[in-house]
Amino acid sequence: MTQRGSLTTCLASESVGSLVAKNVVDQFSYVPVVREGHICGLYNAERWFGKAPLEPEALVGEDFEPLSEDQLIGADVSIQEFVLSAAERPARLVVSGSEIRGLGVPRGPSQTTSSGRAVRVGHGTRNGDDRQD
Repeated sequence: MTQRGSLTTCLASESVGSLVAKNVVDQFSYVPVVREGHICGLYNAERWFGKAPLEPEALVGEDFEPLSEDQLIGADVSIQEFVLSAAERPARLVVSGSEIRGLGVPRGPSQTTSSGRAVRVGHGTRNGDDRQD
């Protein structure tokens, strides 16, 4: 899990082109979106790996997945339960009490989504990276 203080985030008011440009080196698959100082959802940045966004001037806030229960997982959930849920949700905001504590993405060279699409994910949100955060 990438701890809250170490998360790379983007603003809802930021352009998609700006986010993609900042994400070229790190290639974070999912980036938490912040509005008014609070995480309000997740932006799927992996779709732009190796290519330019179709509308670089579009705002992140116009094209992200708003915060929902499906994106959340409790800090006390077992690793097995977390990994088993990854097929449906490859990135989860980790909640403890009333706070988002971080972002969890299962390790491994690839995961398969419910649509059958293979997705490379790493520890935290970095694509294919096994570093410890």
